[in-house]
Amino acid sequence: MRLRAAFLFPALFAAALPYGGSAADRVDRVDNNADYIMWAYAECLVRRNTDEARSVFGLLPQSSESNRMLEELQRPACLRYATKFSIELRFDHTLIRGAMAEHLYERDDRDENPIAIYDPNADVAHGSYEQRYDFVFIRATECALAGAPEAIDRVLATRVGSDEESAELAKVAQLLSPCLDDGVNVNLTSAMLRSYVAEAALRRSAQAQAIRDSEAKTDA
Repeated sequence: MRLRAAFLFPALFAAALPYGGSAADRVDRVDNNADYIMWAYAECLVRRNTDEARSVFGLLPQSSESNRMLEELQRPACLRYATKFSIELRFDHTLIRGAMAEHLYERDDRDENPIAIYDPNADVAHGSYEQRYDFVFIRATECALAGAPEAIDRVLATRVGSDEESAELAKVAQLLSPCLDDGVNVNLTSAMLRSYVAEAALRRSAQAQAIRDSEAKTDA
C-alpha cells in the first residue's frame, strides 16, 4: 500500500480539504523528508481519530487486526495537512504505528485516559516474520529503556530526520544488545528505532498508570 501526497485515494482526495489544525501546530509542511512527513501525517490521524488510534495498541503489532485498523484509519486530508509536496510514501505499518504511539504518548490526557496494551507475554511463535520482528524489538526497547528512562524524552524531543535524532538513537541502540538474544543484531533504520522507542514509551506509561490505578483502588 502506498501513500502519494498528491493522489492518495484519488476518488476522495479531490474533494478533501486541508485539515484545520491549530496555530500551535509543530508541523513544517515544507520539509520533504519522507520520515518527517509520515510523522506529521500520524499527528493529524491521532488528532482526528484519537479513540480509534488508542485502540490500535491493544492489538499485537503486525497482526492482521492491527494492520487492518491502521489502514482503515488513513485519511486523505491528513496527507495534505502534512506536506505540500507531491511525493510518494510507502505505507509502513511499523512506522505509522510508531508515529501514532509518539503522538499519543505526548498527549496531556494520557494519564487520565490510560491505553489498553497487548500482553507482553503473547505467543507470536507462529506469527509472521514482521510480527515476530516488531514484537522482539519493542520488547527489547522496553527492556533497554527501563534502565535509562530519560532516553525516551531525549529521543522524542528531537526533530525527525535530524542529526540530534541520530545521536540520541545511537545511544539507545547501544542499550539494546543486552536485551536481545545472542545472535540478534541491531540493524535498524532511525525511523524504525524511533518507532520502537515511541511504542515502548507508550507501553511503559500505560503500565505505570495501571499500577497507580490499582494502588488507588486498594487504598480506597
